Amino acid sequence: MTVEVSYQLEQANQSSAGLPTGAASPAEVLARVRLAGGAILRPFRRDLKNDFARGRGNPLLASRIGQILGTEEGELEYDAAFGSRLHLLRHRNLDETTQELARFYVEEPVRRLEPEARVTRVTVEKLAGGNGLLVNAKFVPVDKKGNAVGPEESVAVPVR
Repeated sequence: MTVEVSYQLEQANQSSAGLPTGAASPAEVLARVRLAGGAILRPFRRDLKNDFARGRGNPLLASRIGQILGTEEGELEYDAAFGSRLHLLRHRNLDETTQELARFYVEEPVRRLEPEARVTRVTVEKLAGGNGLLVNAKFVPVDKKGNAVGPEESVAVPVR
């Protein structure tokens, strides 16, 4: 008795799910996430299926902005432009200059790396115990023309 088994070989630069893989621009990554039906949310946590929690829409957008702001610019060897310069606010007094720097350090990377959001407000406060700062960024989801298309959301990023 002979059993014949055949396997379909994957094409180069295609995952087994039929989604493209490999290096991509931020816009291509966003398109891939939409095709896949969401992405892992940050902060990482388990869901009821004992897998990492995934999300879409505003929770996913907040997660992506949190990831951008929580990563130091230059920290990733494969993408040195990814991230923010919020880490430069460490050990600074909370004054008007720090507030303005925080606003710039939030708005600039979000404008550059997250085309689906616009920062509306940035506030800075001292963490409990005086050990660092907490940067709160409020944003709205926007369409390709820059018009707000959803409710205002917020992300808090500790700077220690």
